[in-house]
Amino acid sequence: MATKVKRLFLYLAEKANHDWVQYLDLSSVNLGSGKRAIVANGVYIPKYQITVPKELELME
Repeated sequence: MATKVKRLFLYLAEKANHDWVQYLDLSSVNLGSGKRAIVANGVYIPKYQITVPKELELME
């Protein structure tokens, strides 16, 4: 699976407050290296090194 997809999935799962996220061992998940961008001029999420749309980050 592409690292961009993994990062986006983990970010969205955390954003949706899924209970199971707390049990994940992210050290065993290969997220690749370097930064990734879903969109240009978005909001950078340092934990997952991914840039997402501003509107997505503002959603609760």
